[in-house]
Amino acid sequence: MNNLVTREHDKFSQKTTTTSISLQVDQEITSFIIQLRHVSAPKIDSMVIDIQYLATDWMFIRNGKLILNINGTKNLTLDPHEQGTDATGHGVMESAFYNITPEQLLMLCNAKSIEYKLSGSNTYVTGAFNDNMQLICKAMYNAIYDHSKFKKEIAVAEEQQESISQRWAASTPCLFIGWGFGVFALIKSVIALDGPGGAGTWFILAVASATIGTIAFIILRSNN
Repeated sequence: MNNLVTREHDKFSQKTTTTSISLQVDQEITSFIIQLRHVSAPKIDSMVIDIQYLATDWMFIRNGKLILNINGTKNLTLDPHEQGTDATGHGVMESAFYNITPEQLLMLCNAKSIEYKLSGSNTYVTGAFNDNMQLICKAMYNAIYDHSKFKKEIAVAEEQQESISQRWAASTPCLFIGWGFGVFALIKSVIALDGPGGAGTWFILAVASATIGTIAFIILRSNN
């Protein structure tokens, strides 16, 4: 199994759930989170698209459709199955899943472009997915249906993911070391432990150390 999906097994129900990484798709005043999920159990073998819709007002996605347009020519129209709703002081959340067949998933994997229309009873949102959507489709198809497919693309993505993880792991110590020495140098500048004239030197070191640590932190966490 590739590293772009996770798998959990419940031995009591004999159910295995495989889940892709999730993507957040931002609109002007709304957003939704999308992922793929496969469930395997006695008498169950189901691939679905999970969507969690976040907005300031209800769309009622349980009464709408998810339409995926492939290459500007072919539409896949998927019906929702409601999972839940919630309201907070910041807005509303609606979640639903949409069943998708292996053949439809393979079409998404091989598409040159994928546009979407997510609708409810009140309104709809449209847009185009970036390459990450196809990547999670390929990762799930590889993990569930054919381990020989899309191996190159998945390997490249796994290498990038590992590189990002390493940069993030290295960035935090840089920040703490830079600011830690900066604070120490600032204290030294205040109490001027090394005699007259030393305060200015330690202050410069404090600023320089904190700046270098911050720059290293930003560089290591950039381009991810």
